[in-house]
Amino acid sequence: MGTKPRRYFKLWHKWSWLAYNFKVNRSLTFPGLLAYLCRIEDIIVSSKPDIMIGASDPLYVVISFIFAKYYGIPVHIDLNDDYEHFNSARIPRLLDLYRTAVKNTDGLSLVSSALDNKAKDEYGREGGSIVIENGTNTDVFKLGSKKQARTKLNLPLQGRIFGYTGSLTKSRGIEEIIDAFFNVHEIYRDSYLILAGRRQPGVRVPQHEHLLYLDWLESEQIPLIIQSLDVAIVGGRSESYIPYCYPQKAVEYLACGTPFIAPAVGSFGDKMSIYPECLYDPEDVSSITRAMIKMLKDPVIPDLQFATWMDQVKRLDRYLDKILDAQNSTISSVA
Repeated sequence: MGTKPRRYFKLWHKWSWLAYNFKVNRSLTFPGLLAYLCRIEDIIVSSKPDIMIGASDPLYVVISFIFAKYYGIPVHIDLNDDYEHFNSARIPRLLDLYRTAVKNTDGLSLVSSALDNKAKDEYGREGGSIVIENGTNTDVFKLGSKKQARTKLNLPLQGRIFGYTGSLTKSRGIEEIIDAFFNVHEIYRDSYLILAGRRQPGVRVPQHEHLLYLDWLESEQIPLIIQSLDVAIVGGRSESYIPYCYPQKAVEYLACGTPFIAPAVGSFGDKMSIYPECLYDPEDVSSITRAMIKMLKDPVIPDLQFATWMDQVKRLDRYLDKILDAQNSTISSVA
């Protein structure tokens, strides 16, 4: 239940897929929830699904798990984030039910090894799981000409351009990144910082001629922005859910061959530890400043393997087949 997991759009060449989205943040009323549950039951009874997948939000995870167990359907949970920090987790008792669902689900996919460890250590998960890190579409995110990208975007051809793409939130340390850029700008007066993404209310983005804030972009412009950069920046702080994520943007930067710096936190920070020059302390503006300058002077593109979405789709496909095979074997042995 929930929106179709965006990480796996191409999986469904062999699966018939039916998704039903409650729009948790906009429709969470008792009548709305009751209508949603009735609709799910109608769908289950009429379509007789082979498997239920709970994703996108802890409420969807819990609902999928409860319905699956009631109707004897295998259930798979996909955690592409630490859902404990989502708004619906504040619903009384939901967090306990969510942890129980993760512990006892038939199948479990997670976006990082850190989140996998949390499921085992904190939730008591003993069943199988598969870590499926974020991938990318290499038909879209690929090597390109920096000059051509800047020309298409009307960016300075000779300037030193840093860039951040993604949500502009405090949890991603965007204000510290801006402060660090102003430090860099004192040294390199031809430097610019591009901020491309939606801004969280309350996040300050100062007006400055060398600070280029792009609130809304067409999807085809994002690879061009990445290709135009001298140094890309992965955001994130050590607090909240960030250590359990696997940054989508880092994979896109790798695919485009763009040097980047990243916070030394979580699973991705561990993977990047062999490239200390690419890491920074997200709580320390001076650390971010030093990393930006060093990467500008001596650019490094980490030699890290990354997966395409099709690679990850095939892995999940095989994993779901195993879940269904196990269910069929159980039914056969009982019969």
